[in-house]
Amino acid sequence: MIRFGLRGLRAAILQLAAVAGLMLALVGTATAATPESVRVMRGLLSSTVQVIVEREGGSRRTGSSIALATDATTRKTILLTAAHVVAPGISQKVSAMTPLRRDGRPAEVLAVDHDVDLAIVEVADIEVTPVDFAVQGMLGEEVWVAAFPWGGRISVVGGVISQIIWRTTDTSAEIPLSGPVTLIDATVSHGMSGGGVFNRESGALLGIVRSYRTVQLTLPGEPERAITFPVGGETTIVPTLRILCFLADSGHRELVPASLRSSLTGDACSSKE
Repeated sequence: MIRFGLRGLRAAILQLAAVAGLMLALVGTATAATPESVRVMRGLLSSTVQVIVEREGGSRRTGSSIALATDATTRKTILLTAAHVVAPGISQKVSAMTPLRRDGRPAEVLAVDHDVDLAIVEVADIEVTPVDFAVQGMLGEEVWVAAFPWGGRISVVGGVISQIIWRTTDTSAEIPLSGPVTLIDATVSHGMSGGGVFNRESGALLGIVRSYRTVQLTLPGEPERAITFPVGGETTIVPTLRILCFLADSGHRELVPASLRSSLTGDACSSKE
């Protein structure tokens, strides 16, 4: 916990204002949208679904999810979210809604793996676009995160890939630049768990948001008040490879694209990273 006096709080606010000004300047110099960037943005928005969990006693939890598959005959959609969004699964009502259709549709949890923090949810009668998968990302590669912060409207934030999974015992080898994504620097908040992390250029899914680090500022006064801020650069991701392994292990191998099933051989699914 970080404690600030009035002078320290003022300095912190000035620093935040400086950062905000820099961000606005960067936005102002951004390049104009292209047809391809518009396609990518529309695709990731139409793949993102909000998950709402209501429990006895009036408690309510919200999260985000991505669409894995749809069935035109049954009109059912398979969603993927973080397990902690729908856990524990006792005496609760789960529903899902899209960015445009804000009336929640009843949903059912089909499978959960708490070790890798993934859950499969089924919902009917929503209009979505299933995601495309990318098994690897490159360090420094730009990404979009689409989700519903604080249970509100859908938001998109940008960032870069900060960390990947790599293993080697060869000390003379170069550090790999590409691999399954585990960390990004995009700042997220409550309600964004389960949201998709997408390659900025292709729109392919690199993983979903698992958790984020926060810092708490304590304000002086009686009683003391605390404000919690997310820490940029500390957003952990469940990578696509782990998602594909989870789908296969949970009896939903049909949801794994045929072109990617060969990536699940060997020790690819043995690690819980």
